[in-house]
Amino acid sequence: MAINVITKDAVLSDIVVQVDPLAELGAFVHALLHGSHHPRSQSARERVLETDSGELMVRTQRFRNFFGVVRSRFLFPTDLAAPAVSNFADRLEAVESMPIEHFARFSAISLVEDSRTFRESDPLLEPDAFLHELERVGLAPVELGKALVEDPESIRRELLVLLEDIERQWFRREWEEVRGTLVYEAELRRRELSQSILHGIAKISPTSTSYESSEMVSFDKVNRGRFSVQQHGLILSPSFHISPHLIAKYDGVFPHMISYAVGEAANSVSLNDVKQRLQALFDDARLEICRCIARTPLTTVDLAIELQMTQPQVSRHLRTLRNASLVTREQRGRYVYYTLNVPVLRSLGSQIIATLLR
Repeated sequence: MAINVITKDAVLSDIVVQVDPLAELGAFVHALLHGSHHPRSQSARERVLETDSGELMVRTQRFRNFFGVVRSRFLFPTDLAAPAVSNFADRLEAVESMPIEHFARFSAISLVEDSRTFRESDPLLEPDAFLHELERVGLAPVELGKALVEDPESIRRELLVLLEDIERQWFRREWEEVRGTLVYEAELRRRELSQSILHGIAKISPTSTSYESSEMVSFDKVNRGRFSVQQHGLILSPSFHISPHLIAKYDGVFPHMISYAVGEAANSVSLNDVKQRLQALFDDARLEICRCIARTPLTTVDLAIELQMTQPQVSRHLRTLRNASLVTREQRGRYVYYTLNVPVLRSLGSQIIATLLR
C-alpha cells in the first residue's frame, strides 16, 4: 500500500515548504499520548509527565482523537500563501476563522478515526449518521461527538483554549529546541525542489520511490491514496516529533499536505526490507549461523564443520543473510570471514514498528 503523489504538469509555485508550530504541537501531543512508538520524543514526554499536575492531561485526553490516528486537518498548514515560518497565534486564528462546517467535518473524521468517513458529507447536517458511526466504532468519544453536533462553536472555543494552554505549559520549550532544525530542513527542501520537483519530494523520506517515466512519487504507507500536486497545490511540512509517521492530507478543501520527519534514516526501511530480514531469519539453519558468527567471525569452512553442513549449503544460507543485510563479510588473505550485523539486527524491532505505523 502507498500514497502516490503525481508531479506531472506541476510547477515550482505549486509547492511550498512551511514550518508550522501548530502542526508540530499536534505531533508533540500525539507523541505524549502514544509514547510507546515515539522513542524520539521520549525525553520530552518524561519532562511533561514529571511536571504536569494532571489537569491539563485530563483535558487533552478529552480531545485525544484530534491528535490520534487520523490527525485533524486544521492542525496542519492550510494556506499556500502563509509565511515560511508560521506564528502560533496566527495559526490559532486560522482555526478560529475556519468555516464551522469545515471544522465540524474534520473533527468528525478524527473522532471516527477514518479519513474516508464524512469526507464529503457534513456531520452537522447528518448528525444521526455521524453519531451512529461513532457508536459503531466504539473507540471514539461519543460524548464529545454529541457536543460537536449540538454546539460546534463551543467545542472549537474549548479546543483553542486547550491548544493555548498546551503551548504555554508543555510545548514552548520544545518549539524553541526544534525550530532551528525545521527551518534548516525547509531551506534545504526548497533548494532540492528548485532542481527537481520529483526528486525534491521523494527525498523527504527514505521509504519513497520515484518514477520518472510516470512522474510519480510513491510513499510506503499502511493506507492508499493518490493525488496530483498540480491540483490544489502541495504544502510540505517538516516535523521532529512526527517520527516515525509520515502524514498526507488530500481532502479537496485545502491544499494537499505532507508532514514528514526530519532526519529519518535508521528505522526508515521499506516494507520489503523488513519482510526480507524476517524471512531470512525464519529458518533454523540460518538462525544457527547467526548464533555462531555473533560470537566471532567465521569462514564457510568453519561454519560447515560447526554445523555439520556442506560448504555449498552454508554459502547459500550466508547469501540469503547477506542480501538481507544481516551479515557482513571481510577478506583476510585467502579467507573470507562472516560476522553478524548486530546494529541492523538490533534495530529490526524498531524497524518493524516504524513500518507498521507509517
